[in-house]
Amino acid sequence: VLLNAERRRWGTWVAGGGLILGGLFFAGHSAVVSHAYDTFDGFAADTEFWWRASWLPVVGAPYLWYLMTAWYAGLLANMRQRVWLLVAGLLGLGAIVSLAVANPLPSYDEVLNRAPITVFQIAGLPVAALVYPLYSTLCIVLALLALRNPAASDRFMGDEARRRARPWLIAASVVLLFVTLTLGIAVAVFLSRIQTRLLGNHVVRTLFVLVGFDLLICGLLAIAIILIGRAIVSYEIFTGKALPRGGLFHYWQRSVILAAGFGALIGLSLTLPGVRDLDSIYRVLLATLLMTLFYALLSWRSYADRERSMDALRPFVASQQLYDRMLRPVAPPELDAATPFRVLCEQVLDARVAYLTALGPLAPLVGPAIIAGASTTAHLNDLALAQLAAMARSPQTICLPLNPNQYGGAVWGVPLWGERGLIGML
Repeated sequence: VLLNAERRRWGTWVAGGGLILGGLFFAGHSAVVSHAYDTFDGFAADTEFWWRASWLPVVGAPYLWYLMTAWYAGLLANMRQRVWLLVAGLLGLGAIVSLAVANPLPSYDEVLNRAPITVFQIAGLPVAALVYPLYSTLCIVLALLALRNPAASDRFMGDEARRRARPWLIAASVVLLFVTLTLGIAVAVFLSRIQTRLLGNHVVRTLFVLVGFDLLICGLLAIAIILIGRAIVSYEIFTGKALPRGGLFHYWQRSVILAAGFGALIGLSLTLPGVRDLDSIYRVLLATLLMTLFYALLSWRSYADRERSMDALRPFVASQQLYDRMLRPVAPPELDAATPFRVLCEQVLDARVAYLTALGPLAPLVGPAIIAGASTTAHLNDLALAQLAAMARSPQTICLPLNPNQYGGAVWGVPLWGERGLIGML
């Protein structure tokens, strides 16, 4: 998002920063979980650090998601949204301050060694079990409401971008709501059992319960990450691009394949009997070989894509010998507009169907419409074209939404203007 942004506004930094914060959570999470089955005779200081630090992204992520969706939906100018942002921000700030100052959670050593717990409480309940579920659920619900009623976009094709990305963002918000509810329930139950000593000496069973919750939450987060990624590449949202391109979608697909392959291989190397006992250097070598192979394949595909793009541009730069034809005492020159038009629409714009038709008094001299990406039997209705021409009232009209049933599958019409007024339509 950050590297592909056309204009890096503050909302783009919030979106990219929030996604990076979510990724940093997994760094701390992996450092903690890697010690889950170690001996219970004390832990290194770095494990305790990651145990504390990994909770900060957990607390900050719901607010950043709400802020990001409210900004993208264009609702930050609404006073009611600003009030809710302030309320959610104060709750989140209180949760973060309590993490840093009031010690609302037990230490990692206390969790596994069943040491005396000193958890900050209100009315006998841990403050983490009270604040976090309320705060995180509020943020996600407010994000869903913002996505349900977005404001009109003030940028070109902004409404179309929101229309395409909205179902994926709503689905991601619903999954994140399940994550926050599951995490809140897990924290509340676990802390209450610690307080009442219901865990007893069943440490192994406790760890299995924690791993079960962890697996459920990580699975939900994996689904949310895929949905957010799909929303981003559906119209390159958060990057400020006016028109979507297929390149970012393909790179996203490859990154998902890399993540799945890398996670599966390293996960198996850590869990399979006989393999997990190998020296850690072999896991480093495995990760290095995988990254090297993927980089080689990515470089190969990038070079192949570049060559294909250059081939697509050849019809635009190839000479049609117009000057030579004009000097010959023969019929007027006939230009081959169909070939570059089809290349433009099918390979550059990646359009499923496109028509180029002349309008105005000189239209009969040009001939029938040029068609790209559709069957040769497709045609445009003259009455529909006349209605479309009437809608293009001035050169300031950039594009017009169309009914695909009336215009052969086309959904946008681009008026083409010349010195004599409206001369055609794409």
